[in-house]
Amino acid sequence: MLKKTLTLLFAAATLSAAAQERTVNRLPEIGRSTEDVEYSSNNSGFWAAVELSGGTTCRINKNNTWFGEADVVAGYRFNDFIRVGAGFGGRYYGKSDSPVRYSSIDWSFPIYLDLRGNFIPQTYRNVVPYWSMDVGATLRDGFMIRPSAGIRIGRQRCAFMLALSYTGQNMKVSRFNALNREVGSNRFVSLVSLRLGYEF
Repeated sequence: MLKKTLTLLFAAATLSAAAQERTVNRLPEIGRSTEDVEYSSNNSGFWAAVELSGGTTCRINKNNTWFGEADVVAGYRFNDFIRVGAGFGGRYYGKSDSPVRYSSIDWSFPIYLDLRGNFIPQTYRNVVPYWSMDVGATLRDGFMIRPSAGIRIGRQRCAFMLALSYTGQNMKVSRFNALNREVGSNRFVSLVSLRLGYEF
């Protein structure tokens, strides 16, 4: 009787250990899904964006003009919260009866470093707020700084962007001297714009 009891206990312990071993072996397989692998591989790496913007200069009680700009940015993505890159674009200033820029050429070309990220992770979300900061210079104008805030609509690596931007820009502006002659004077000019882009 004792021998049968010990045999049954040994068999029960063996089955229990085998069941636990099967459970332990399966846990990593169950926990490791295709989505986890794709997320980790897509969360970092090369990224790029194409952006269009339009806005106006903001000179209080002075002449203002509209402008349009197209930019391309490319760089490295660390995660949802930080991406770095370099950007290049072309900006066109509209003509007006009272010119703002002291230049016969209506085009300028921004070249800048770009830093951006999401305020919250985009995993499981289709719309998230994001921020960006551009620092560089504009050929034919001067130093430029451009903070932006907006929303990303889409997935982590493929999303449309809509943002409001402020640009602080060194620029040679037109003014009239004491002899009522138009001359150029270097000023720090504020511009505001609405930006629409696509990031991948």
